Amino acid sequence: MLLSLVPAAALLAVVAAEDGPRTSKYEDVAIADLHVRMFPENGTVMDVSFLLSGRDAANLSCSRHAPELPSAVFACGDSKYRFALYKGKTVDYALRVYHELGTG
Repeated sequence: MLLSLVPAAALLAVVAAEDGPRTSKYEDVAIADLHVRMFPENGTVMDVSFLLSGRDAANLSCSRHAPELPSAVFACGDSKYRFALYKGKTVDYALRVYHELGTG
């Protein structure tokens, strides 16, 4: 039992260290020009594209052709921002945005 707690404690320390001087693990991002195109025959997603602005980006272009739902996580260009597309609960689609703060 003690051995299983040590890796978990080490992992928590790494995550906390990655956040560094930033006081919040959350970031406000703005999404503009979101387009989700569907194949009319079967309703699957043809492509998704949008512009992302956040702490380390301004009007960063993010896009993917023919993602599955739920999708894998895709990079926005060469940036540390990533996104995934999901089926929405009260809307057609939900977009999840990730920002890599470090590796460990």
